[in-house]
Amino acid sequence: MSKSSGMSTPGRGYLSSYRGRGGRGKPPNLNYDGRNDTSNTILHHGKKKLIAQSFSGSNTSSYTKDPLHDEFQEFLKQKQQKEGNIPESSSHASYANIAKDDDDSHLYIENLNKEIILLIEEKDSQWADNPWIIMERYLSNNSLPYGSYKPRGFYENILVHMKSVEINHFSSGNEKEKGNYSFSKIIIKKIISFEEWGISPLNEKEMFSQNNTNFKFNYFDYIESFYKTFYFENKKQRHSWFIKICENIFHKPIPTWFFSWWRIFGPSTNILPEKFSSLMKEWVAISPSIQNKEKYIEGKTSCIFFIEFGIPWIWKWKPTFGYTNYGAPCLWRIGMCKFWEKLMRLDTETGEIFGSETIEKIKEKINIYRNDQEKREEDENTSPFKLFAQKYSEIYPKEKIIDIFLEQMKKDISKQIRSSESDASMNSDLSFTKSNNPMRDAQDPEDDIDDDIEDLPDIDNAFEKFKDSLLK
Repeated sequence: MSKSSGMSTPGRGYLSSYRGRGGRGKPPNLNYDGRNDTSNTILHHGKKKLIAQSFSGSNTSSYTKDPLHDEFQEFLKQKQQKEGNIPESSSHASYANIAKDDDDSHLYIENLNKEIILLIEEKDSQWADNPWIIMERYLSNNSLPYGSYKPRGFYENILVHMKSVEINHFSSGNEKEKGNYSFSKIIIKKIISFEEWGISPLNEKEMFSQNNTNFKFNYFDYIESFYKTFYFENKKQRHSWFIKICENIFHKPIPTWFFSWWRIFGPSTNILPEKFSSLMKEWVAISPSIQNKEKYIEGKTSCIFFIEFGIPWIWKWKPTFGYTNYGAPCLWRIGMCKFWEKLMRLDTETGEIFGSETIEKIKEKINIYRNDQEKREEDENTSPFKLFAQKYSEIYPKEKIIDIFLEQMKKDISKQIRSSESDASMNSDLSFTKSNNPMRDAQDPEDDIDDDIEDLPDIDNAFEKFKDSLLK
């Protein structure tokens, strides 16, 4: 595997001694990306090109239809105009100038959650202020430690093979920079659950590389793919991901492990502009998805909000030196997010911001949830007679329904009196009763109930008045 792909060769004998499960053969091309497909060139300046690498499974479709294409071209053009590198009338821009920009990490919000990249030695603390040096010492040009024949591209291909994602990489067309992606776009289209995988998560599925070498993977490889796919980094440490989760995922149960993934890769709600954050507060108070009695999972609220309305964000990562909770020196990976600012830009054609459709969708859903809640509250406050009448309205006339309902009420009252008498009797001294007559306990309990009902003042009058009110 070439060094320019961002991954080092696992060993000297890699090409000659590789053995896959399907037998001896050449090592698979785990980073197949249609890199030589000129139809994916979106910028051409002299001998340099900006190529959109497609991992969506098709090498024939042109990437120029992607919404990020026009935006990125316009960004390049405006950037060079601002720096005076090209006249305003020029339609060509050089990616090389953009690559010289200062780091934009200050525009991101760091995630409070982090994960260990690898444990290191105490002597490496001399590079604590420049953790990239430590990364290079341990991982060469790679961005993660990985097992034999399972580089980052292996995991990316699993997600593509399972049709869980569509991925496009943007990179410079310069031969020296091949594979040095500047940014990537991923659309998460489905998340396969434990039940959907098969009888056991250890059941293996098979995929083939371009040279027909087969690879097998199980459900735990699939889960791991959602992490390791995002660990790419370019030589300038400037790579970022555009991430969007399709709204259809909201309509199915989300596996618990994905909420753990969200703690690393999901954005903080602090990145939301006021128009979105104010609506989220209304949504939180009314959404049935987070009103249930299930145990709270950290990050679940923001995860569901972003998924339900398909709100994209930008993610990148950086290493930092630190210590584990048991004192071992290590490199941490910290995720950083920012809002996709295009949603707040003004669309000159419509006079509205690009995110207006998403905002209206949120408002509409809030109204639906509010109406549903009001209906539920109305049903909960409905009188017992109204519910009873609705049940028998097509069987009996109204007066008959009232008679049946009142008769049922009398029976319920009788049961309550009987229950009260029974409880009082059990709590009293068994050697004494309310009457000293030893025959009282042998009397029919129904006699006491009838006596109690008869002793209630104006019980019949009360039921008659109630009946008259129901007839009105």
